[in-house]
Amino acid sequence: AKTAHEQTLIQRRIDATDKQIDKLVYDLYGLTEDEIKIVEGRSSGAFGEGTRQDPANE
Repeated sequence: AKTAHEQTLIQRRIDATDKQIDKLVYDLYGLTEDEIKIVEGRSSGAFGEGTRQDPANE
């Protein structure tokens, strides 16, 4: 891309395509909203960031 504007447009298309691919994969595997949050790293649940169990506390 020659200009910053063209680069921005291309990046937006790439981002939109990435989101479409993600949705297709989630649908293919039948993921729930909670599972999608875990995959995308947006969960504070069992597998989310900041929830690692310290073996010394068990």
